[in-house]
Amino acid sequence: MKIIKTKDIRLFFYNKFFLVIYLLPFIAGFVLYYFNSNDFFNSTYSVCLFMNLTNLPCPACGMSRGFIELSHLHIIEAISYNPSIIILALLLIILIIIQLLPSKKPIYKFAIANIEKINYFLSILFILLCIFGLIRIFDKFFHFFNFKDITPSITILKFILNQF
Repeated sequence: MKIIKTKDIRLFFYNKFFLVIYLLPFIAGFVLYYFNSNDFFNSTYSVCLFMNLTNLPCPACGMSRGFIELSHLHIIEAISYNPSIIILALLLIILIIIQLLPSKKPIYKFAIANIEKINYFLSILFILLCIFGLIRIFDKFFHFFNFKDITPSITILKFILNQF
């Protein structure tokens, strides 16, 4: 399965617009924490469609809060929201460094030569994220891993169930 194609690598390395995309989670985390931390962390609503419909956390739940904590170097807190935040942050930092390098050609050639390994790595990462999602749902009911419960007090499912 090809997740990334050769032409995509060129886009990820050379397009300056992607530098903004790579920096955005860190900047947004800092801004949200600085201006609105109490409202964001104690929110009664969720923008996550999966959580709103099922009242269960998705594999990506906690990423926003994790980036907020990570932008302030609260690594343990970030991991408590979503452990996969560390892997995503490292990937973004690597891509930011590549974007800022004056000569990207050696890294580009290395990535092209190892495109199959990169796709294999990303496939495994995706599978691990899905497994983490299942573990997180399991933890919501049995509290074995003690992930932070970020389920808001109001979801679409709770609202519908309260009507009957």
